[in-house]
Amino acid sequence: MGTNVFYNSNAVSDYYCYKNSVMDKYARNNGLGTAEHYYGDVNSDDEIDINDIGFIMSVSADLITNLTDVQKIVADYNLDGVIDGFDAAAIDTYANVEGIKNHLHTDDFDDYAVNTTISSGSTPYFVQYNGTGNGNQVIISDGTNGKLLQLQGSSGWAADVRYNFTADDKQYLVLEFDVKPVSGSDPGGVNFGSSGAGGTWTNSVCRFGLGTNGEFYCGKNDSATVINTSMTHSNGNWYHLKMVLDRTNNIYYTFVDGVLLDENGFQAASATPEWFSLGAGNNGTNTIYYDNIDLYSSDSSLCITR
Repeated sequence: MGTNVFYNSNAVSDYYCYKNSVMDKYARNNGLGTAEHYYGDVNSDDEIDINDIGFIMSVSADLITNLTDVQKIVADYNLDGVIDGFDAAAIDTYANVEGIKNHLHTDDFDDYAVNTTISSGSTPYFVQYNGTGNGNQVIISDGTNGKLLQLQGSSGWAADVRYNFTADDKQYLVLEFDVKPVSGSDPGGVNFGSSGAGGTWTNSVCRFGLGTNGEFYCGKNDSATVINTSMTHSNGNWYHLKMVLDRTNNIYYTFVDGVLLDENGFQAASATPEWFSLGAGNNGTNTIYYDNIDLYSSDSSLCITR
């Protein structure tokens, strides 16, 4: 797929992602402008489809200079520095993968007013645990990347914001999101929860998040285990995380920036998810940002490989 330094150094095998995910994380961290567009949406119609493939193929031969700066960024879909047929093929793969998803909930938080608290009832989420206080579980704007959700946990009392949903009968349930640990040493993470999962605090069918010392963790019920991976996180950086629950086999898989952390997956609790939660840790005061939530289901194992 070319020689792009970002692609090769991060082994980004999963670049067929939700709006503003891996690609826009790269844009955010490398000064390529605001992260408010679709990669692959070359013709700017808010869809990634065959029309974008046709657009690339029509200009790739001799009209590249006629593209706007934004079009040049979004058209290089495989990040190899060249706009060509390989980008068209990548978009085609994306469209095929996207077609097997049943989206249950998506949110980039841009529809809410700045300073809207989750406890106000003005969003579809609710506060289970309020960390440092209801006022700090809030929609904010960071000035460049649109609006996002800020959570803040306190020592001995995490922040936990939940979204209730009804799971369908598809085999795979997937949660993708962008996350930025801001301050503190125990950022937080997400889980699929169920009243039948067991545990006291989280009732997790499965958990995935950013732990202490730059580690990533997994677990079920109230447990958390460090994932054996060379990948780490640090405050001030955006990451795209993905958690895939195989409900048939009670196994789940975790990805960071498109990299599968363990091909064997991790054991999940045997229960039907009833909500997902977004959290901030309770080991000291911890602030974390969430953005671009995508909850979907599928019967295709492409969810594990793409």
